[in-house]
Amino acid sequence: MATDFVITRYEKLFDAAVVDGAGTIEWKDYEDLADRILTAYRVRSDDMRAKALRDAYRLFWTGLTLRDEDAGVRLSRLQFVRAMGTLAAGAVTAPMLEALHDALFDLADVNGDGELDKDEFISFVKATTGTSEARALNAFTRLTAESAGPVDRERLIRSFREFLTSDEASEAAAGGAALGAL
Repeated sequence: MATDFVITRYEKLFDAAVVDGAGTIEWKDYEDLADRILTAYRVRSDDMRAKALRDAYRLFWTGLTLRDEDAGVRLSRLQFVRAMGTLAAGAVTAPMLEALHDALFDLADVNGDGELDKDEFISFVKATTGTSEARALNAFTRLTAESAGPVDRERLIRSFREFLTSDEASEAAAGGAALGAL
């Protein structure tokens, strides 16, 4: 059973994806989220990274709807939270989450060096969460506090996992710096 802290994080993810105020989430919301991210990175729809992101969101959506027995073509906030809890409790490293993490990292790593420097990280957080530059910088500072350097793929993925599963009240303690900027 997810704690109140984890449920609140799942609700933030729901709110970030549902921008039309419909109160439910459906595949179109993830298509729109992918479009916003691809537009922020100026990635064309025929680019391999665009296909990888769309495929990863499709796999994620399929995983969400399969994990809630009452799910149909859309999920309510409660169904989404319940599905996320089941997904995270089962295996946070499930292929659907790994594919999404990898697709997002590949977009964010603009210079292709396998790490996100401060500017890449800030752009990534702003593109994926819509948060301010100040909050994105704060997230970078928290995430790199122990390493004092760029964020590699594993560190970012670990941050995502901690955001989805940690019972810690603080986003910094939870390691959810990237998504904690929501």
